[in-house]
Amino acid sequence: MMLISLSFLISSMLTICLFKFAVPAAFRIFPIPARMLPVVYIFLAMFLFGSGFGAAMLGLSNFKDNMESPGPVPSQISGEVKLKQLRGYGDFVGRNEALEGNGSPDSHLALDIQAPSRTIKGLMLRERKSGQPIWDTIFGNHTWLVAVTKKNKLISRANGELMYYLNGSKETLDLWVQDNHTLAARKKQIELVIHFNINPPLILALKR
Repeated sequence: MMLISLSFLISSMLTICLFKFAVPAAFRIFPIPARMLPVVYIFLAMFLFGSGFGAAMLGLSNFKDNMESPGPVPSQISGEVKLKQLRGYGDFVGRNEALEGNGSPDSHLALDIQAPSRTIKGLMLRERKSGQPIWDTIFGNHTWLVAVTKKNKLISRANGELMYYLNGSKETLDLWVQDNHTLAARKKQIELVIHFNINPPLILALKR
């Protein structure tokens, strides 16, 4: 309503100025028969008020659209990581960074994750209190490797690194580590740090 009132006010002021100054000057340059003057004035008034009303309605429509159109909805990111078995059925890693079994069953963790349109760029299992990494997917830092599978299919790269795109639905990934007695001893609180292509990372406490 404010837009309409303002538009009519501007149109009225322009109409007064036009009729008082511009139109008489134009008539002196281009003479018009006296009987045609009322018709000319009526058409000018209709044009000015019609333009103002149209602009006001267009502005009001755009304002209404902007108010009613919802902005981007923040993506809902959630997850949970659990220790499934201290000695699982898989053997993907050993006591190093190599993506290679060593004949000893790996500890099996299950990660339930939902992070629409994000790519997992790295995982790190670390001690919660000190922040010291214990296993990760970062190549070349001498931290023992965590291998990642989905539905029994290895999705870790050949060097152990991870680059995995998540769709909008909830997914379950299986993590495999060679326990250095940290999991078996149950004395330290462990957390999983998930690094995405978009900050911030997601940090989950390991449940047993």
